[in-house]
Amino acid sequence: MKRFLLFSMIFVACFYTESMSYIIGCHNPIFNAIDGERVCTGAYDCQAVPVKGIDDGGYWYDFDDQKEGGNSKVTYPVEADEKGSYVTPMIENLGVISITMTAGPDADYPFVGYGFNLVNSKKDGYDIGSNWGSGLCICISNTAKIELELEAADGIDTKDDHYNITIPAATVGRAVNLAWADFEQAGWGAPVAQKLVLASTAAIKLTFRGTQGKTLTNDVVISEIGIMTTQSLEKEWSSSVKAQFTNRTLFLENITSIVDVEVINLQGQTVMKRKLDKTSIVDLSDLDEGVYMVRVTGNALNFVKKILLK
Repeated sequence: MKRFLLFSMIFVACFYTESMSYIIGCHNPIFNAIDGERVCTGAYDCQAVPVKGIDDGGYWYDFDDQKEGGNSKVTYPVEADEKGSYVTPMIENLGVISITMTAGPDADYPFVGYGFNLVNSKKDGYDIGSNWGSGLCICISNTAKIELELEAADGIDTKDDHYNITIPAATVGRAVNLAWADFEQAGWGAPVAQKLVLASTAAIKLTFRGTQGKTLTNDVVISEIGIMTTQSLEKEWSSSVKAQFTNRTLFLENITSIVDVEVINLQGQTVMKRKLDKTSIVDLSDLDEGVYMVRVTGNALNFVKKILLK
């Protein structure tokens, strides 16, 4: 008999929440998953073909503690494409970045994360203090707290004690404003004036820290990054889409217009596709065991659910 474990992620524009009837987003976005995988940091022409080591920044990458004897890792809900990229299949099939960070038990100070370089892979610096205003906005859901770090360029030695800010855990996606003034060093490395780091930042990193001897996980979903402003972008939205499983059947509630439903496997293949209206029932009993993404799209709606069938 097949069992279903369900993890909910709902996005409209930035994120649409089940508990609130409005859309929240970032102003002045430099990254929006539905527009492509690259972060347009401002340090290069996003429309031009990047040159390795010169202007090849803005591409997401994972990092971990395995060089320090750890076994932390990032896992993905899709398989890599022919170029070895997980980001492109995620965005093409899900419309978001959706990853699981696992901080393993073996390192003295376990860590794992996801980030992007601002200028190039050589880690040259970019002046975010002047070009990015007073801070960042990120549209994110994270099941455990996570740190957003500013990695300084070569020549500014913080001894890996990066300026950082903690984003609290929240299973519902939201837009989070992060002011530069609230970023701090932890105090165990080399103290550096913040203005020097902001003037020459090499990378933005989301880092999940673990505890030696324990295995901890953090499910992270990112849809947008923008320049921080004093206001969230809010739009009225009347629907309150919900979903539940009963006897291997997916019920979508409060669908007010015709929507397309796709079930996608880890290879990025659409294994089921339906067009539904107010009678929104999807029978998934014929699917094999494994991980799938159920995607519902319609008028201003991009609704994604990750499903594990056992």
